[in-house]
Amino acid sequence: MLGATGVIVGLLIWGVSYFAGLALIVSSPLVSGIAIVLITTLLGLLAGGVITFRPDHNAVIMPAKDASATGKWVVVAHPTTSAEAQSAEDYLRRVDEETFAQTLG
Repeated sequence: MLGATGVIVGLLIWGVSYFAGLALIVSSPLVSGIAIVLITTLLGLLAGGVITFRPDHNAVIMPAKDASATGKWVVVAHPTTSAEAQSAEDYLRRVDEETFAQTLG
């Protein structure tokens, strides 16, 4: 989604620059357009990666991968309310307190 936003922002930047008469843009519109859109698209994709990077997930993902690799079952809950989260946590802790893990949110 942010990659597409980067494309749109790049096109807007290029359009404003072109119609403002910037010599660098007007002298080579195709090359400058490609360069601007490419850079803003990459920045959008990088922003998306930064937003979705969740280091707190490693506390859950790594033990889950290890358990799955050794043939154990892994239960993942995605509650939508705090009451559901508390209910799932209470139940899973009763089942196996030792290997219970959760993320921040």
